[in-house]
Amino acid sequence: TQTITKDNVRSLLIPLVSLGEQKKNIKKLKLLENEIERLEGLYLNKLRKIDELKKSILQKAFTGELTRTDAKSKNRANSKGAAA
Repeated sequence: TQTITKDNVRSLLIPLVSLGEQKKNIKKLKLLENEIERLEGLYLNKLRKIDELKKSILQKAFTGELTRTDAKSKNRANSKGAAA
């Protein structure tokens, strides 16, 4: 077994990114963070719209609006077929 000494630690070469490169990386990360926030807003907006659409469809189903439209269409199709 080998022990770690102060000299071992001091002799380690740890690569560091230059300050300019660090600033460039920070700028990229901030741009990505802004894009993430924008996309998250779009996503949440779409979820709200989907929820509103579901509620609207259920409301129309319960009030019979969905089936009335189908019945009217069938009646029109039947009357056109009978007239021909």
